[in-house]
Amino acid sequence: MWGVNGEIAEGHLDDMLANHYYLNEQEDYYYNHPKSPKNQIKMKKLKTVDIKGKKYVTVNERLKHFRETYTSHQLHTQVVHFAPAQVVTMNGKDAKKDAEIMVKATIKDANGITIAEGLAYEKESSSFINKTSFVENAETSAWGRALANFGIGIDENVATADEVANAISNQ
Repeated sequence: MWGVNGEIAEGHLDDMLANHYYLNEQEDYYYNHPKSPKNQIKMKKLKTVDIKGKKYVTVNERLKHFRETYTSHQLHTQVVHFAPAQVVTMNGKDAKKDAEIMVKATIKDANGITIAEGLAYEKESSSFINKTSFVENAETSAWGRALANFGIGIDENVATADEVANAISNQ
């Protein structure tokens, strides 16, 4: 690869640059990818809650891990759909139709490239918590799904602990 007088031999510069780029990709994978060996060790330490015999990593644990480990990444939230509560008349009787919301969370890398997304839908009075906090609950659930799709906290399940608890209570 090296020529006379320490110069790069003709035709080897491209090989060197390609190998350097490859090493940078490996290094980037090691330090930034959620499934890299370095991050798998960290993720095993995330706290879990037990719901009906299954372990779930809460969204706040996923979020803390994300913020500590992927400092150059971004987490964005967007309201995809919102319908305010309204009164509808059916068969001569008024009935309240609950407000509903759909939120999308997007994880972007340092270059602004989308690498994971998550959606969540909530109705205003579908649970006790949603009566006052359905917007916040939808955002938190969307974060949890995006972080799970990114690979954080999914050793057993993608669903968040809150989603599972809510599903069980609505059965």
